[in-house]
Amino acid sequence: MALDDLAFMEDLNLTFGPMLGRIEEVGDRAAFPLVARLAKHLVQPRLALIGDAAHTIHPLAGLGVNLGLRDAMVLAQEIVDARRFKEDWGDLDVLNRYMKQRLPDVLSIMGSMGLFHHLFTHNLPGLPELRGLGMRLVGNSGPIKQLLMQNSTGMNLPVPKQIS
Repeated sequence: MALDDLAFMEDLNLTFGPMLGRIEEVGDRAAFPLVARLAKHLVQPRLALIGDAAHTIHPLAGLGVNLGLRDAMVLAQEIVDARRFKEDWGDLDVLNRYMKQRLPDVLSIMGSMGLFHHLFTHNLPGLPELRGLGMRLVGNSGPIKQLLMQNSTGMNLPVPKQIS
């Protein structure tokens, strides 16, 4: 944001390379802070928030869309189950079941991404070396790496029943 237009354009061209052609003009710029947020109320009678409307996380690992997809799957399952049992699917009791299923996953991803961001944005003495060592250990450890990937993508979470 502090760069003049010419310097900004040069940085863009260096970053994106010549594949799509040279950037020759830039317009007004804006900056948006990358912060984690959780809605005060995920559900209200006849209303359930999912995805970025319910929660945002730092896009460090690109997990926000995964959280939103899991929100949608669980909410869809709760609606189908409510209809099957002749419940009003907009009732707060039904929507609270969705919220109770989703909060542990959402909070754990938000917390781990916050920690991850903190580890990579601070340079306390010895932290860069410790960070590098940890990344090498995880990268070279198949089972630990696999477990982290399953946790971050949600592959280890219960999958909703088939929606019909």
